[in-house]
Amino acid sequence: MAEVKEMADFCCYHDWGIGIATINGVSMVINIIHLITIAAMESLKGLPYRWILIHITLADIGSALTLTAAYICLPGFVLISKLTPNTRPLSALIMWPQYMSYWIFLIASIERYYGICRPLLYSASTFTQRLSWILALTWLLNGSLTAVVVALNLLTLNNLTIYIQVSQIFFLGDRYVPLLVSAIPLFKIIKELIRMRGRSLAGEDTQIRRASVYLIIIYSLFIFFSMFDLVMSSIDIMYPDLIPFRAERLRNITKPLYGIINTVIYGLRSKAYRTQLRKMFCRENRVATTW
Repeated sequence: MAEVKEMADFCCYHDWGIGIATINGVSMVINIIHLITIAAMESLKGLPYRWILIHITLADIGSALTLTAAYICLPGFVLISKLTPNTRPLSALIMWPQYMSYWIFLIASIERYYGICRPLLYSASTFTQRLSWILALTWLLNGSLTAVVVALNLLTLNNLTIYIQVSQIFFLGDRYVPLLVSAIPLFKIIKELIRMRGRSLAGEDTQIRRASVYLIIIYSLFIFFSMFDLVMSSIDIMYPDLIPFRAERLRNITKPLYGIINTVIYGLRSKAYRTQLRKMFCRENRVATTW
């Protein structure tokens, strides 16, 4: 039953496939517009936090792009599936940008920790000054781990059990270790934000606080979707006959939903963002405001 479900997961023109490709395509378009908007916002230029927003969006675009391409069965993805005895290498390629989100949250939580809990060290810290390079290297590291899993698949063609056991360790570590570690600095940020309530804050401090609150909101949202995916995947593994489809399909729907929702949340919380959108689409010459 499980094997049938896995082989059918990327069937071309299947109702599931059309739905997943559509919602990921919508998410990709929305996040491309979001990326262009935040890149053009004057109030973010020169801020390390800007790189966090850019890479969160890039991960969402990459995830939506690979899932859309897989479920509409582009020739390149079909070729990969034909050249390999199972869909594991294709799944690893699709999951690479999705797993990047976990690591970006870890880096974002550290950046916000410096901004809220160690403000005097924020600008001078090597971490903050090299943030763009750290994020770029994280993509490289995550891609290397994905390549290891693909290579492992090719080396264990005759023993799928070993591959599944080792790859699950890789994937669980690549997802839940950074997600859980991120909670440590974010918990300290929440404690400091509670202490800051009622204080009279300057404009820059207000911007830092609002950015931190936004990160906490989308981190909580991301955890909700991740835990839902973990529960459904566990059910799929332990009780394969209970769900009549691959649990990965639910992840491939919830991930673009998260990508859409976090852009909406940012837009609702940022007046400067909404002003920039109006300037882009209405061609109005408005003065950009800060957070």
